[in-house]
Amino acid sequence: MTNKTCHKWTNILVNKYFDEFTIEERGGKRGDSFCDCYPDLELEAKQFVFEQCSKIEATFTAGTLAIFIDNRFYELNNLKKVDQRLVRSVKSFSPYFLGHEREDAVKHRKEFVKYFIQREQHFYTITNNAVPQWKTPTPTPTILLCHDESAYNCGEIAAKRWIMSDNAPFYNKGRGRSIMCSDLLVMHPSGLFFSLADKEYSEELKKYSHLNDDYGI
Repeated sequence: MTNKTCHKWTNILVNKYFDEFTIEERGGKRGDSFCDCYPDLELEAKQFVFEQCSKIEATFTAGTLAIFIDNRFYELNNLKKVDQRLVRSVKSFSPYFLGHEREDAVKHRKEFVKYFIQREQHFYTITNNAVPQWKTPTPTPTILLCHDESAYNCGEIAAKRWIMSDNAPFYNKGRGRSIMCSDLLVMHPSGLFFSLADKEYSEELKKYSHLNDDYGI
């Protein structure tokens, strides 16, 4: 904020009306978020999400997470619930989960899962036991390629955030540039990662010369 802007808003706050000062929705307070107050509950919630998302059936919703946190909150504080309001509303998780529960998204997800289940005998899969083993498909084999990428940040974030009403901004994952790692995972006994031989890579460079660019890496 420049000195001129700072003087302008200070003058409005001191000599004019408070409503005019807050009309741009710059109000609110800077304080601890829910997870700052209950870090152990945050870890439990993350573990709960991991367990639910690991299940075969796709039934996990933002509402499920909100109810889990609500129940654990009252258990940890030894309180009796007196109304139906949740300590963390479903809306507070909506940026992550609610969009996936739209009618069209649910329909597409079911079709997507059904497609792979019906063709499971064509894929290389792994047994679900203590010592996993590869299962070779009996019909015409199909090798699944999965694109995976991760972004690494420095992790330097502010301990507090501005909170207005029931909303809070996302935590910034880190300051400065992040590092992006991308790869193709292969569902095949020959190896975990997809790669090209030197000769194959040279052939691809003729068509996609930008593959050799190392800018920003």
